[in-house]
Amino acid sequence: MNLQGKSQAELLEIAKALDRLAEDKKYNKLDYVFPDKGPYRRELYKKHMEFMSKGATHSRRGFIAANRIGKSFTGAYEMTLHLTGLYPKWWEGRRFTRPINAWIAGLTGTQLREAVQELLFGNFADKGSGIIPKYCLLNDKGDFTTWNMPGVPNLVGAMLVRHYNSLGVFDGWSKVEFKTYDQGWEKYQGAKRDVIWLDEEPEDHRIYSECATRTAGVSGEEGIMYCTFTPLLGYSDVVLGFMPNGLMPENGQHPDSENKWVICATWDDVPHLSEKWKKEQLAEYSQNEREARSRGVPTAGSGRIFPILEEDIIVQPFRIPEYFPRAYGLDFGWHCTASIWGAKDPRTGVLYLYSEYYRGKQAPYVHAMAIKERGDWIQGAADPAGGQSSVKDGSKLIEEYTNLGLNLIAGTNTIIAGINKLYNMMESGQLKVFSTLQNWLTEYRTYRYDTRDPNNPAPNQKDHAMDATRYLISIFDSIAQIEEDLESEDRFLRNFHKNQGRDRLTGY
Repeated sequence: MNLQGKSQAELLEIAKALDRLAEDKKYNKLDYVFPDKGPYRRELYKKHMEFMSKGATHSRRGFIAANRIGKSFTGAYEMTLHLTGLYPKWWEGRRFTRPINAWIAGLTGTQLREAVQELLFGNFADKGSGIIPKYCLLNDKGDFTTWNMPGVPNLVGAMLVRHYNSLGVFDGWSKVEFKTYDQGWEKYQGAKRDVIWLDEEPEDHRIYSECATRTAGVSGEEGIMYCTFTPLLGYSDVVLGFMPNGLMPENGQHPDSENKWVICATWDDVPHLSEKWKKEQLAEYSQNEREARSRGVPTAGSGRIFPILEEDIIVQPFRIPEYFPRAYGLDFGWHCTASIWGAKDPRTGVLYLYSEYYRGKQAPYVHAMAIKERGDWIQGAADPAGGQSSVKDGSKLIEEYTNLGLNLIAGTNTIIAGINKLYNMMESGQLKVFSTLQNWLTEYRTYRYDTRDPNNPAPNQKDHAMDATRYLISIFDSIAQIEEDLESEDRFLRNFHKNQGRDRLTGY
């Protein structure tokens, strides 16, 4: 701007105009967020836009993303629109045509004050400098209508926000309340809410469940709940609720729930992080944190039993040499019977898991036939309890399968010792897994400790393949054999018909 030749009065008017512009940007930030043009225009934040747009069709959403990519900012922006009704022309997400009641929940009061509250309201001493316009926070007397949360200084507990209809006319007050996870899940009972935003992940899944219940059928229409977090807890119940197999579902759509949708964003999905910053920041994180913090991938959460990258244990399938001794582990169960085959390289001592059987709700005869097709000369290590209530009952089931033609010996079922042995084999490179074992890999990603009893695996999780593997490695060296160990005539009779046309690599 050329100010030469301007009079003092003109310069004063220019200064006042600049002050008004600065104040407008300070107290009306909503008008400047996700602009049409510029280096941070919204077209460069495609995943953020997609996350918000899916609110129109999905009542449960997850933004599982890396640190510093703007997931909390996006959550605060959407909450602002619902509270105020000031939806921009380009908005494609859910719209509320009336004032709403909302909850925002976070880890602790301090986290809420320093993150979410600052985003929405600005500094506690300068309310209105956040995303919510200041005029939306003032009553007719020019005062803020707010209640502080006890126990944490300068933390807003609840606030009233002006709501405007589609014509821009004030039509009532929205109310937003803040809650913390450390209050316990009981504090989330009872009330009905239009919108609930969980910023960061609750470790207690009951909080998530209660919030989902609070948004069901509000005022004749279903409310919405969305979560924004970096998956530092690993494959927790909340994460698995969005990623049922430990993998991002196709197009973000949950395979079993039409109302649930999720998206993942990495450092590379935003324009505001420089390559220099990424490199320097990545070096600050431990190996176990890097995937989660830079890519939003829950690969090494605190609850995961095997925090080892899949790429370190997976190998592409190859033809198993005939001189590799083989055996398999077998875990019984009505809902799922699983068997895992292993072959050891006698030169290196590396055990390769090369085939799997994974099927439920079938009679023992069906399972036995499928297992024998992999090679009925191979000996198996079975669950010593047979999936039953006692070892005695398990012995009867093992005997039943033996009568069906399987060569079984009871394996060892010392859970923690077996887990430790598996972990040591993976870490030392003595255990490798064929990439074709998809059921095994799914369980591997989601196999986790019980948050209430961290010394034991979580109950009721899918662990059939993991258990079968534990039985396999517990007595592998004592039961493994090569086919040539059999008498030649017996080997010929066993395999002449059974192996015709079958893949020698997988056995089926």
